[in-house]
Amino acid sequence: MEEKIDLSKMPFREALKLAKQNPNIKGAKEIITQDVELKKGIQFFTKNIQNLSKNIAVGFGNYIQTLQDFHLKVDSGLLSLTKEMSKRGWYLSPEALNGLEISDIIDGISLTRFENKLVEDSTNFLPNLIKTLSDQFPKRKSILCEIERSFRQDMYSSVICLSYTQADGICNEAWGIGCFDKDKNRSYELKVFRKLENMELGFISIFAQQLNIEDKNEITMHSCCDELKNEQKRKNSFNRHLILHGHSIGYGTKTNAVRALYLLDFLDYFINKRFN
Repeated sequence: MEEKIDLSKMPFREALKLAKQNPNIKGAKEIITQDVELKKGIQFFTKNIQNLSKNIAVGFGNYIQTLQDFHLKVDSGLLSLTKEMSKRGWYLSPEALNGLEISDIIDGISLTRFENKLVEDSTNFLPNLIKTLSDQFPKRKSILCEIERSFRQDMYSSVICLSYTQADGICNEAWGIGCFDKDKNRSYELKVFRKLENMELGFISIFAQQLNIEDKNEITMHSCCDELKNEQKRKNSFNRHLILHGHSIGYGTKTNAVRALYLLDFLDYFINKRFN
């Protein structure tokens, strides 16, 4: 009877059960051996899957850490770059940095080279700026177009004066406070800075920090501060107060005009919420 049973044609579980019950059946030994090898294989596979899972977890953790380190380096690089450029009299929106490589931000870029690039690119940058501002503030279109015409005619003193007045104007129109309004009870802190601090900017808040009066951007710094006490410095300063009150007379350079234009772009970036 036992010899007629063909274990090879039976489902493995049934054949294994029968082989264990009757080890002398033909093929029983092979079935039991297969079962042992199969269990070894499953154990080996399970062990390796566990190791693989651990390696993946460690690898993913390392990846996340690397990503976090990268973001920290970018944040630190951006903060350093914008603070240093602010000390040179620039207010820059994130879009002003579009031409830079990530390595420029993380490892640092020559500030003079970057400054020169902003000036060189100003001819292409200006039309879009004027259109954006004109669409947002149509009542100011004629003045904004005059800024563009003056720039193309190298009338940089006019560009600067008009840009400063419009910086105040668009902030008043959008937020009810002037770009250059200061809180005398808070060390002459710019009110616009507090306005942006109250907005949910996330990562972009790095750029809003440029309005921190402690960075002493010459455009907005108090006209009586130590940095502007030198008479020669005052006569050539691009400080808004010294220019519009007639103290500075040597401010009309192309670089200073481009600084004023980027101030308008910086303000419009936050007024128009281009970061959304």
